[in-house]
Amino acid sequence: MVRTDDHRPSAINPEEYDYVCPMNVEGDDFELNMEFRERINDHMISTGGKWSKHEHGGICHICGCWNVKYKVVFYHKNSNTYIITGTDCADKMGISYNSYEMNMFKTAILDNDHLKAGKKKAIGILEDNQISTAWRIYNNDYEGIIKNVENARYEVNTVKDMVYNVVKYGNISEKQISYIKILIDKILKGDETAEKRRLEKDSALPVPTGKGIMVVGVVLSIKNHDTPYGTVLKMTVKNKNGWLVWGSVPSNGPNFTKGDTIKFTANVEASPNDNKFGFFKLPRKLEVVEKDINN
Repeated sequence: MVRTDDHRPSAINPEEYDYVCPMNVEGDDFELNMEFRERINDHMISTGGKWSKHEHGGICHICGCWNVKYKVVFYHKNSNTYIITGTDCADKMGISYNSYEMNMFKTAILDNDHLKAGKKKAIGILEDNQISTAWRIYNNDYEGIIKNVENARYEVNTVKDMVYNVVKYGNISEKQISYIKILIDKILKGDETAEKRRLEKDSALPVPTGKGIMVVGVVLSIKNHDTPYGTVLKMTVKNKNGWLVWGSVPSNGPNFTKGDTIKFTANVEASPNDNKFGFFKLPRKLEVVEKDINN
């Protein structure tokens, strides 16, 4: 076939071609590739141009070569058409392009190839360890797992982080496998747990307020809390009637931990937004009523 089109090698005039951007194959939806596709689309809208329909035989619209790894899009002003060519062909024809963007694109392609290989390996690792549900969670596929992700946001995000590391590093420890199984179980029960908490809150009594209030309840959490005066250890305690109080852990008194049932006297005021949650101050006469046997 004898070519007579404007883009045959013998007819190329480099000055007639404007660089648009690098181009990769369809289906690779990494961020930079999508950005360049959008640039091509916007450029075509601005010119009204179309892809050249000349017969060239391969991927490169100039030489017709099929084996083209790194491709560039150019706009041909005279024919109002766009062509794709390999960087080797563009260099040979003397058609200039942005080498910085191309090098950046090459790096992004390699990173994407590594990511695809890592994902494939991760899927196998998770399936072999009977935690393939973690892959669905990683990909935001929650159907049949949980209806409202907010009911297990911490667990969902932790699973995603752990799966990401499997993709990145290609391995997982037995301890991590066990923890992912625990997290998945909590996620599966997330809606049920949230409903149970809602019902408990609805049935809870208002927190008693005033000075010298006797507080008896289970320690739900003990955490450091930053204040203008430094770091202070705070605790949340839940009474059997459902109300909660939050305040500072006494600096003296018996040792206790999360899950223990304690008793102390304090000044308590209710939250202005929730009369079933209170803030306590000046805790005193603290006693451990019952130790949590699981600790």
